[in-house]
Amino acid sequence: ALQVLRPERLLVHCLREPEGFFWELVKPFVTLVQGRDVETIFGNPVRHYAHKADIVRLEALIEHGGVYLDIDVVTLRPFEPLLNGSDVVMGRQNIDGLCNGVIAAK
Repeated sequence: ALQVLRPERLLVHCLREPEGFFWELVKPFVTLVQGRDVETIFGNPVRHYAHKADIVRLEALIEHGGVYLDIDVVTLRPFEPLLNGSDVVMGRQNIDGLCNGVIAAK
């Protein structure tokens, strides 16, 4: 994604810094942002880690805009043309669901 999208900056939101071989490879290209442990949304408790991550990613896109990609996404082309006239672009999963593994936002 770094080679195809050539982002101005790459933000990684996390509670603790990742570790390992691949992290060390990308670490020089990223800015770590201290995440938060989401406990509630609109007064409702949030317990599942995936739901907490969903909230953090949407808050980051609202604040910064840009492109969110799951770690296993391979990019072939830039996303900017898809945003032509739209504030947000998401994938569709199945007939009635949205896929939040790739989100582009202004």
